[in-house]
Amino acid sequence: MLGIRKLSGVAAAGMAAVALAATPAAAKAPYWQPVKTNSSWSCSDYTYHQMSYNVNFKACVVSNDPGYKQGVLVVQNNAKVKIDIRGRVYTEGGLVDQSLACMHSPLSAGATTGCFLPSTKASGVFRVKGALWMNGDENENLDIVSWHD
Repeated sequence: MLGIRKLSGVAAAGMAAVALAATPAAAKAPYWQPVKTNSSWSCSDYTYHQMSYNVNFKACVVSNDPGYKQGVLVVQNNAKVKIDIRGRVYTEGGLVDQSLACMHSPLSAGATTGCFLPSTKASGVFRVKGALWMNGDENENLDIVSWHD
């Protein structure tokens, strides 16, 4: 009887792990997320995208727990129309260099969003580079921004 209880406890724990993995928090990357900055954020100035003066983007370093940082590509749509965006964010200077592609996503007029890399252990200079495609995948639709802390 004890063996059956132990086995069902293991099965329940396994099902709970599967359920947690399916929650939206686990499925964030590579999707765009809302941006809420605070004093732990260090960012480049916004620069406009070569396709529109109304679409701004910047690269940010977020300092999390002591010794941990993450890179974020932030996009702001000041146009009066919805746009389609796709991005890639890169970091150098952490325990490992990272890169993440954020999928195509509509960005409503007046909205701001971010493509977040996971936090990584970092010391010294931490560099972030963001690539943003707007309304297409061709090279003409690409623009780049970078920042370091």
